Amino acid sequence: MALSSPRPLVVMLVLTCALAACKRSSPTVPPPPPPPKGQTLRVLGIQGTFATNTLSRFEQATSSKVELHEYRTNDELLALLARGVPADLVFPSSPAVEHLLRSGRLKPLAHDRVPNLSEVPVEFRSPPYDPGLRYCAPYDFWLVGMALVPSQQGLQREPDGLSTLFAPEGPEVAWLDDMRSTLGMALRYLGHSASSQQVADLAQARELLIKAAPRVLELTTDPGPLLRTGRVKLALARSTDVIRMASERANVRFVVPREGALLNVDYACVPTGATQPELAFALIDHLLSPEVAMDIGRERLLPRLSVSAKRTQGADAREQWAVLETVRQRNQGFEPVRDVGTALPAYELTWKAVREAIDRAREQRAAAAAAAQPVKPRDGKSEPRRPIR
Repeated sequence: MALSSPRPLVVMLVLTCALAACKRSSPTVPPPPPPPKGQTLRVLGIQGTFATNTLSRFEQATSSKVELHEYRTNDELLALLARGVPADLVFPSSPAVEHLLRSGRLKPLAHDRVPNLSEVPVEFRSPPYDPGLRYCAPYDFWLVGMALVPSQQGLQREPDGLSTLFAPEGPEVAWLDDMRSTLGMALRYLGHSASSQQVADLAQARELLIKAAPRVLELTTDPGPLLRTGRVKLALARSTDVIRMASERANVRFVVPREGALLNVDYACVPTGATQPELAFALIDHLLSPEVAMDIGRERLLPRLSVSAKRTQGADAREQWAVLETVRQRNQGFEPVRDVGTALPAYELTWKAVREAIDRAREQRAAAAAAAQPVKPRDGKSEPRRPIR
């Protein structure tokens, strides 16, 4: 005889008990104690980190003042901290976080002061260098790939590999003025880890980039102006910059090369030398709150690491999440950037040699352009320059 279906009353009781159990297992998190008022919070932040009213709202809520010093790259941040620039809150990217943790320069994150950590998506809650977010709170993410202005001529195949950026011959390009991004992508192109600590790997990357240096029109933190004016059609770039620019100029695209992209996550961390850690924890909680995260996402077109903001953010930020999901599904589609430990001086020497090669190539182009300029004789008529014998 067939078994009868459960009665509706039984189903309702089971559901009621399950819901009750869920409620018991997830107690309400008490609000954190109020932060100190009337203090000054010193923040070192990446350019474009906040929306226009982000800090003023916090100042109004806490009756405190925020002093913001902006920087452009991790290298700048680490240099500022090495010089002893005072800071209560910093926003390093993944490799810099790992470096600061290795050297014991970050305070533990007081989770009870930052209840909005619950807004961080699950996949970002336990990075290998900071499991369980014991020290830092994820803030946003970005990928390093290629910015492309597609050709308008026929059906010409668009570049999809890093050889178009790093080959010794080809059209002018722009690279990122960011040691770990540019060297990391060169290492990926050569088949190595972007965070390789092998001297031989770095020597290969140095040779590759120096040979391609004459093609580099400029090292820049944002290739947007060069792409907008058409001075270059291809650049090494961050996804955040390219997708933001694409909202103004539809023919600019972010391309993940065949060799994969680099993944960076920006974090909010409190240095050990902070004099206002409680106020710093309060600002982290403020930044992770759904309303503030949504405001920053809408204004800065950044993919906020907030579950609530992710559901409501605009098309530009959604596109960046879509790019991340796409590369996750590809075999070796991306590589998180890691700290290189004792190999850092070798990276710095390699980068110094690459920059010097680019500077020499720029000087040679300028000299060639000057030599090609016509000379005006005394009668006012232009004549081509004569070579010196």
